[in-house]
Amino acid sequence: MSKNLLEILNRYEPDELASAFLLSADSESIQLSADKEQRRMIICARFALAISQEELNRVEKAIKDTYQLTSLEIRPTYSPDRFSQDAVRDILIEAGRRGRVTKGFFENASFTYYEDSEYIVIEIPFAPDSVEFVNYAETPQVISDLIYERYRRKVRVEIRQMELPEEDYNSVLNERLAALEQEAIESERLYLSANTKPEKTPADTESVLPRAPSIYGKPEMPEIIDGICKIGHNTYDLSNAEFLYGEPFEIKPTPIAFINHPQRNLVLLGEVLNFTMEASRDGTKFDLSFDFFDGNTTIGHRSFGVDPEEAKTLEGIFKSASAFAVRGSVRKLTRKGVEDLDYSLFVKDIAKIKKVPRADRAEQKRVELHLHTTMSAMDAVMSPQAALDAAMKWGHPAVAITDHGNVQAFPEAMTYLDDLKKKTGAEPNIKVLYGMEAYFVNNTASAVSGIYDASFDAPAVVFDIETTGLSVKNCGITEIGAVKIQNGEVLESFDTFVDPEMPIPEEIQALTSITDDMVKGAPKAPEALRAFFDFIGGEALERKPILIAHNANFDIGFIRFFAEQAGMEFPYPYLDTLALSKFVNPELKNHKLDTLVEAYGLGDFQHHRASEDSRVLAMIYFGMIDRLKKMEIHNLSELQKEMTEKADPLKLKPYHQILLVKDKVGLKNLYRLVSESYLRYFKRFPRIPKTLLEQYREGLIVGSACEAGELFRAILENRPESEIEEIVEFYDYLEIQPI
Repeated sequence: MSKNLLEILNRYEPDELASAFLLSADSESIQLSADKEQRRMIICARFALAISQEELNRVEKAIKDTYQLTSLEIRPTYSPDRFSQDAVRDILIEAGRRGRVTKGFFENASFTYYEDSEYIVIEIPFAPDSVEFVNYAETPQVISDLIYERYRRKVRVEIRQMELPEEDYNSVLNERLAALEQEAIESERLYLSANTKPEKTPADTESVLPRAPSIYGKPEMPEIIDGICKIGHNTYDLSNAEFLYGEPFEIKPTPIAFINHPQRNLVLLGEVLNFTMEASRDGTKFDLSFDFFDGNTTIGHRSFGVDPEEAKTLEGIFKSASAFAVRGSVRKLTRKGVEDLDYSLFVKDIAKIKKVPRADRAEQKRVELHLHTTMSAMDAVMSPQAALDAAMKWGHPAVAITDHGNVQAFPEAMTYLDDLKKKTGAEPNIKVLYGMEAYFVNNTASAVSGIYDASFDAPAVVFDIETTGLSVKNCGITEIGAVKIQNGEVLESFDTFVDPEMPIPEEIQALTSITDDMVKGAPKAPEALRAFFDFIGGEALERKPILIAHNANFDIGFIRFFAEQAGMEFPYPYLDTLALSKFVNPELKNHKLDTLVEAYGLGDFQHHRASEDSRVLAMIYFGMIDRLKKMEIHNLSELQKEMTEKADPLKLKPYHQILLVKDKVGLKNLYRLVSESYLRYFKRFPRIPKTLLEQYREGLIVGSACEAGELFRAILENRPESEIEEIVEFYDYLEIQPI
């Protein structure tokens, strides 16, 4: 019999709450991960009792202190139905511990959980640059992953700027900076106190995180081939080394990332950065400092009381070239009885070498179609002129300039090309593709997808599925239920269990009341889908019957995935009653099936069973059609037109999109779009609605942009293939993103 957590942690004496929490862990689910050398432990388990994050942190600290661990994490998982608005705050607290980027950003945040669409909007009281920084660091995905880890709920997260007066943003920022400064002071105090103890326990010495060798990863030991040596991102030419200081030496370099203990006669290659020379207090000596970067890692140098003549000699040497080979020693400095965290470099001998400039050696040169300059805040440090110089140096025939939401780099680029032409008397050997990375919003999205019969009275199939989880990649279908409707009546029904060929998780069994025994012997997905498609029918019809589902992207995603796995086509259009309800029933707080059943007075029903959900959804659909007719909307085509016309671009999610200028008409249209985006559609970002882009698309080339673009977001969200194909059709070219 498996031990429970209290038996495993038998030295720990919990209080009543901690005891109840730890005993609620399913013994079979407990997983321990321990690093004895570092004295770290992670506990993963499924808990029946949920406690707040503050209480969880308190339990962790008590266990950590009991066992004198450097760190301890308890990573609980709960039943999916336990996730709610109240749980979001705990998730944000935990996200602050997991990721440095999130720390402090959510202390004054407000958030709303839209349970019907599994969507969280978090508003933080920071200026746009800070919000963009948090999003750029993929913080929404960190939070989404944490929710899935803890609750097995796939929830989309969006982080927005909280609407506040400008002075309030400054106040929050100043508070945050003061808090960070206080944290730094406290960290230094703890470090000094830990390092001045007469005797240190293993836990004391390991409380400081180990030195990170490099943010790029540890490089290989470099080879010197024909005098050329590469370390990290830099390449050096050692063939004509000029010895300037000390004694000549053999240049056999070691990457700085390899330094993990004091050493002598060490040879390093690199650039000298941040050189400073300051007079000592009495003015007779100098203190020197600089950083030495080899293309992968940096090491610092600090020396005190250097003779003026020697200090000026070193200053002259380090300003005479861009790269050096140095020989010397590394050790940790000790000041006021406290040893530095990192190693310092002490130089004895110096040789001047050459840094090999970066080059493009491809036979066929590329053309960069997505490039930011200093006109893109927080996204580039390169001026437009520097971008053109680099492209020309590498032999590129053209380069695009695509700053975020603006065209402010155009004048500098145009003026620079004119100046080059005047100096040389010839056209520059590069063409600039003027463009912009736009904030695009799709205000044409509808509740209906595909080619369909517009009549409300046309044949349709209302359906629902139950699954073992949220992802088509590793979950299966357990039930398909459907009803066929026409002319406002239910004609016949369909229901089948499906063998998912995997165990159904306990929390899913509790949610759906479908057990492993119930699906045992049921048809597998291919057979069940074949029967479902036979029920839908419509093979002889030019326009297939439309499928109707609540939050249809989820259900259609599973049906399409398993149909493709079985080699079956999926030609059916579909309608999402979740999106339809938001249009028809704007007065409702949410648009969950339970809420709609109550709103339309349909009585009790067995939720999370496909057969019952599809039946009651048909009744809701009939009720929504009646409301649409009262709104003078008589078919699906009119519905789609009306939803598009009433879509508010300021409330839609913006996506990145590249717009390139093809000719003078396109340049004028781009300027028009930029003006409209700032004057009519600005909310946190200057937005360009799809309908506006379609109006002024002439002369422009439209690209799908990066992973923040509409196309790759759809791919990452496992949207249906038909929807992805529809998105693709809108673009002139696609950017292929790395994993």
